Amino acid sequence: MPALTSPKRLETQWSCPEAGELNAWAFYFRKRWEILQQLSRCQGSGLILTSFLYSAKQIWHIAVHRQPITTDHLSMLMSHAINFCICLDVPKALDMIRKIRDSAETQIQKLADCKKNIEQGLSTVSHETSMTRIELWAHEQQEMQEV
Repeated sequence: MPALTSPKRLETQWSCPEAGELNAWAFYFRKRWEILQQLSRCQGSGLILTSFLYSAKQIWHIAVHRQPITTDHLSMLMSHAINFCICLDVPKALDMIRKIRDSAETQIQKLADCKKNIEQGLSTVSHETSMTRIELWAHEQQEMQEV
């Protein structure tokens, strides 16, 4: 594996070492595909290495280009990353990715709760505004009748 500060990585002008690292790993996985398949612990499990590599490519692309992603898609990509680590038998990376997944799920839940609270608040304000308009209209009608 080439060093992350290698001239080739610097020539590509990647802004972060992780982008270069993921790109280098993808290159070596493709280059030694047959060996990777032989070493995989996923053989016979129904898990497909190519789908995991495709997900890794998507993760890289989404991160580098800072593209928006749905929570369902994020969950699927994290699941693939976890299964890929299981297939490659890398417990340290597996532990790290599980922690990232758990943290992401916690943050997503907090954001969903916040969104729900905001929507409820907006609904209440909208209802109160409607009631105020009705009261103003009724008051105007009463004043017009008095005139």
